[in-house]
Amino acid sequence: MKKIGYIFLIALFAIAAIMPDGATASAPRGRKKRNKEIRIEWSETKIDSTWNPSAENAASLIIKRYKPSVDSLDMVVGHTKKELGKSAPESPLSNFTADIVFKISDSYLQSKQLGHVDMALTNFGGIRTDIKKGAVTVSDIFSVYPFDNKLVVIDIRGKYIKEIVEMFIENNRMEVLSGVRLIIHKDKSYDLTIGGQPVEDEKIYKLATIDFMLNGGDKVYALQKCENVIETNIVMRDAVIRYFKEKEAAGELVDSDCDGRVVIEK
Repeated sequence: MKKIGYIFLIALFAIAAIMPDGATASAPRGRKKRNKEIRIEWSETKIDSTWNPSAENAASLIIKRYKPSVDSLDMVVGHTKKELGKSAPESPLSNFTADIVFKISDSYLQSKQLGHVDMALTNFGGIRTDIKKGAVTVSDIFSVYPFDNKLVVIDIRGKYIKEIVEMFIENNRMEVLSGVRLIIHKDKSYDLTIGGQPVEDEKIYKLATIDFMLNGGDKVYALQKCENVIETNIVMRDAVIRYFKEKEAAGELVDSDCDGRVVIEK
């Protein structure tokens, strides 16, 4: 039924695209509105497995063009060992997501001989639902990561990373992290390490994130104090699909757990 829905939407776009210019509700500005009668005739066609698009009409041509892409949504890209759910301050799915941002961005840097990623940061809001246990399709990945956020790597000083953490603490919020260990104490003081080492204020770190956050999304404005931006042009969702395919080719299940990277003392 999901596939039928996608095809139905494509058909609607096709019909809208071929509507004559005269079939509008209002006249252009500056012109006197004419009392012109517009008559629209239509018939209902059920687009499902029984439909036979014998006529080469606009809808069937559009469907023919996009059907391969729709069919690919059902393709299994991998399997999970268990359901991956999300919750703050860390969870199997949020850790998995941040680790993907870290790994794929780091791989990109190495391919360009640009060094290594030190940490990754992305947002909980970009993870829309859980990943089920068992077979995972392209459609499932689209449901979890529906946005076309692209991976970027920035050079940023440690003092601004601390500023981001302090903003999270002050606003009682947390985002998705990789490559760090953060302990937040009851008095709102904190211990932060990157790669197992205390963060140095003036040291420049390579931080992988998404363009949405770099551009001010979720109000993490300190990211814009970076000194350099490397655009990978890799959509995060595509990075996840790539990882699933790699694990599937190796005969391995995708899995993730909480590992204590973010601890909030109570």
